[in-house]
Amino acid sequence: MTNSPHVVVAGTRRVWSPEQKRAILAEADDPATTASEVARRHGLHSSLLFRWRRALLAEQQASAA
Repeated sequence: MTNSPHVVVAGTRRVWSPEQKRAILAEADDPATTASEVARRHGLHSSLLFRWRRALLAEQQASAA
């Protein structure tokens, strides 16, 4: 994965594929790093990582039930 900077124009939103989200979340789950570092590296806010994590957990629980 490249570390290219993201250019965000006011009023636009980036769309992350489920695969990209899972890869970023896996990176954030590494005990050697923090969610803030991962978020900064990918140009997003750490609260978005936690929102993705909650959504993924809810999805996994729904599929298990």
